[in-house]
Amino acid sequence: MQSRKTCVKCRTNGDLWTDEEGISFRGGLPHPAAALYGLTALLCSIAAQYLGQEVIEKMEKNYWSAAARELKNSRSIAFAGLVAAFSVLLESMPIYIMGPTLKIYFSFLFTALGGWVYGPIMGAMTGGVVDTVSFLLAGYGEPYFPGFFLSAVLAGFFTGLLLYRRPVSLWRVILLRVLVDFGVNVALGSVWKAMLYGKGYYYYLVSGLWKNALLLPVEVILIYLLLGFAQRQKLDKKYIHKN
Repeated sequence: MQSRKTCVKCRTNGDLWTDEEGISFRGGLPHPAAALYGLTALLCSIAAQYLGQEVIEKMEKNYWSAAARELKNSRSIAFAGLVAAFSVLLESMPIYIMGPTLKIYFSFLFTALGGWVYGPIMGAMTGGVVDTVSFLLAGYGEPYFPGFFLSAVLAGFFTGLLLYRRPVSLWRVILLRVLVDFGVNVALGSVWKAMLYGKGYYYYLVSGLWKNALLLPVEVILIYLLLGFAQRQKLDKKYIHKN
């Protein structure tokens, strides 16, 4: 396991500062700090190279005030409940593409629609609820592991962060799925699986990479079509944020 403390901070240009370097490994399993370090580096790079000033604007008070107000909007809360219910249902109904090896859960569509409507704060909370309820209904006797709860919270948070109060665009959807699929599901998910099942971090990393790479185009196309339809029909303003 890692023996040195590592502190990561993101500069405005996307670079990273560390107080000490060198993260040690044992048995092919990196310390969770290593995965979090890599995810932080990815986020900083994305913010600096692709989003630029837009990310800085998102950190302004008005954005987060609006996101926080969603917690007081009864329509947003009701819609989050619908998103959670359909997500839990779809989590129990995977579509098998290549036998048990490759399957897709269409709950990501409701997660994306929810993040577009009510933002990162409620998105993170909804993700945590979906993970917990899904485990209680279909845990199959396995122990509850908080790492997957954290991954679900992060996925909901990043989905809202990239989609909330922003126009739908293909590059934004691609960026979202790359971040969630490879940053959260693969990088962090491989840490949690290695801790639970013991086959080694890189075993789950490699298998997760090719599976998510195959599913990425399908996810991007479906989310883009769904959010594009919702935006054209102004469903958000008609039913959730109508005056």
